[in-house]
Amino acid sequence: MNSHIHENDIGTKLSIKVTDDGHIVDISVATTLIILIRKPNGDILTVSGELETDGTDGIMYYITTPGDIDEAGNYKIQGKITLPNGIFYTTVGTFMVHCNL
Repeated sequence: MNSHIHENDIGTKLSIKVTDDGHIVDISVATTLIILIRKPNGDILTVSGELETDGTDGIMYYITTPGDIDEAGNYKIQGKITLPNGIFYTTVGTFMVHCNL
């Protein structure tokens, strides 16, 4: 099975590694983890992120549900983390969603 994401896939894990100047950020004390997903049509989906482990690895993720990736094209993804010393955004990443027959 290939690893491409296709439109209307459900259960796809989208991960973000939070870094600052190339160093992993400990997000174990974050009070909120938000993942912003911009669809090809410009709509922005805002979902809650989950810690991959205990947060010291800086990785948060989201598992897609029906309607999340409902069109083919280029998507953008960004994390928003609330820590005791402020609110921070990650670098914007991209991923491609392929069409079905």
